[in-house]
Amino acid sequence: MIAIDINRIKVVQEKFRIEIIGQHNEALKKLNELAPSSTADCIYLYETIELFKNESDFLLKSPLDIELLIPSLPAVPLVEKKVKNKIEIVKSSIKNEILKALNYTKLRSDFYPAYFKEIGIKACVYCNSSLTVSVDRIDNEGRDEVRAKFQVDHYYPKSEFPMLSISLFNLYPSCASCNNVKLEKKVQFHLYSDDQHLIDNSSFSFKLSSYDEAKYLLDKKNKDIDFDFIENSNLPEGFSSFQATFDIKGIYSTQNDLILDLIDKSLIYDFHYKKSLNHSFPKLFLSKEHFERIILGNYPRVQDIHKRPMSKFMQDIARDLGIIDY
Repeated sequence: MIAIDINRIKVVQEKFRIEIIGQHNEALKKLNELAPSSTADCIYLYETIELFKNESDFLLKSPLDIELLIPSLPAVPLVEKKVKNKIEIVKSSIKNEILKALNYTKLRSDFYPAYFKEIGIKACVYCNSSLTVSVDRIDNEGRDEVRAKFQVDHYYPKSEFPMLSISLFNLYPSCASCNNVKLEKKVQFHLYSDDQHLIDNSSFSFKLSSYDEAKYLLDKKNKDIDFDFIENSNLPEGFSSFQATFDIKGIYSTQNDLILDLIDKSLIYDFHYKKSLNHSFPKLFLSKEHFERIILGNYPRVQDIHKRPMSKFMQDIARDLGIIDY
């Protein structure tokens, strides 16, 4: 959808450096304790251990480093398994043993909620329509804890690359719906980047036609309004579009009332009324961004899209209507 400046993420990672180093060391220790039975599993485990042994910052590998590493990573060994009187070829159980050794399940429960809370991602990075928040609570024993109200998607699936299951730049906080439909599909989107174009521009957009706006203005009882969902159709081989994967148009078609509200707001908050409000309440609005956030009912700046659900949709429609000009 839209990338986050990788330098922002590195600042957060530095705050958690002690915990991350501990995760790396514990993972290496647990991997060395595994005792696979087959030769193929032994070789696969050895190659995985070498990755952790040779790089103390393996969990902090940059997105580019991970991308360059992928072609050289070993494939999970395949084995024959009898299923309902049939022999099927499946991935070896060494994959699950490695995931367990890397402590992914526990990290998902206790470390990732705090980590992503510090980053400030509060909406699904794929659809931007659902909350992905970390909630402070008190457990049954009276201790403070942070609980995740999101799932962690792996850009490179952990079923194929278990060694990357706890690599931080491979983790994308998402809603359950998007995570469950994406699975091992490839989508052309990098959440973390130092490319300013990707940080400033989303991989898709919403567009309101002047015809639909006029149709509603002529007859306020007519709630039948539509919008266009636009994304790049020139995808690399093997990649799936956002629409095909997540049905973005279908999700937002259920929120047409937001468009109607924004059309009404565009009429109410014209240039002269905005100027009047600023003049009448000079101390209320801290900045232009704050003023437009109050009017929009969401964040108006592109770089704040991950802070609240529906922000991408509302920004695009509001921009078409002249409510915001970012």
